[in-house]
Amino acid sequence: MERSLAHIEQVVSLSPIEGADFIEAAMVLGWQLVVKKGEFQVGDYAVYTEIDSVLPDKPEFKFMRDRKFRIKTIKLRKQISQGILFPLSILPVKYRNKPLGFDCTEILGIKKYESPTERRDSQIREPEGWLWRFIKRNRATKWLSRYKWFRSMFYRRQKRSAFPSWIVKTDEIRLQNYTQVLQTGGQFYITEKLDGMSVTAFLRKPKEFGICSRNQRRDKDVGSAWYEVAKKYRLKEILTVLTLLENGARDNVVLQGEIVGPNIQGNKYGLTELKLYVFNLILDGKRIEYTEMKNIFDIAFLVDNDKVKIDCVPLLEERELLPTVEEMVKYSNGKSVLNPSVMREGIVCRQGDISFKVVSPEFLLKYEE
Repeated sequence: MERSLAHIEQVVSLSPIEGADFIEAAMVLGWQLVVKKGEFQVGDYAVYTEIDSVLPDKPEFKFMRDRKFRIKTIKLRKQISQGILFPLSILPVKYRNKPLGFDCTEILGIKKYESPTERRDSQIREPEGWLWRFIKRNRATKWLSRYKWFRSMFYRRQKRSAFPSWIVKTDEIRLQNYTQVLQTGGQFYITEKLDGMSVTAFLRKPKEFGICSRNQRRDKDVGSAWYEVAKKYRLKEILTVLTLLENGARDNVVLQGEIVGPNIQGNKYGLTELKLYVFNLILDGKRIEYTEMKNIFDIAFLVDNDKVKIDCVPLLEERELLPTVEEMVKYSNGKSVLNPSVMREGIVCRQGDISFKVVSPEFLLKYEE
């Protein structure tokens, strides 16, 4: 299911900003943002448009042209602002009486911003074949190959199948859109959110093994980070071992994690090689809790007389009671366990089948995300 980037919500609160005469702070769901003073009243319905949204190039959004129509986390008068609030008049008349939560993304023509790493998830294959090798040896065509329009004539699209429908994708909901979860009791595991590329590896009876990025199968994508990590960590062999846990043959095993390292999201952690950190282990559709998962991966796997060690994402804390949204956002700011000299991207909280993320505003401001 595609993420809802614009939806009808209610203004929860409004408060003044010190030293600001024309703007004020608003709260919508769990999001803090800046709005024009007097444009909204508490209780008003409005269209909340989330960060990561790219607005269409239309007259009503021309004020965003200098920002390439992309909504990012910004700071105004020392106030963090995440998102833009539009009056309902931005919608066609027939949609203005819709209920809270109504998805306006497609109606407004809004698209999700994709990072360079995410764009590579669906880009075309580099030129290949005997014709391209001939062209690269020819002086004139070698010179032309510097231009993208020329190279594109020889590109081939990767043959990739869709992400398996029986596996839940790894994109966690943001706490600010899921504030009711804070009323949930029980043990939560709070882990560091790593800034990398998502990977899903699975083994399903009788002998189906697969490697996926966030959206596609990558089994035959030789040379990609997904393929190399699967090879480095012997994931097919390890998943085979995991099917035998607890003296029972599993019908399917799914391992999900984050790949970090060179050429991934700027390699913020300063790593010299690709590393895999696991955050989900799912056995026959049941997600294993963090402590049990860590116990499994704390012991190196013996594969063809080689010891293979896989790490779990760093655990920050275990908590039974979660604080307010504001406190959780503040908690998301901090230093990375992988490299204490850099900021962490945020946190992920998990309990059974419940999970959500909080992305650090400081991280988003620093890296212009």
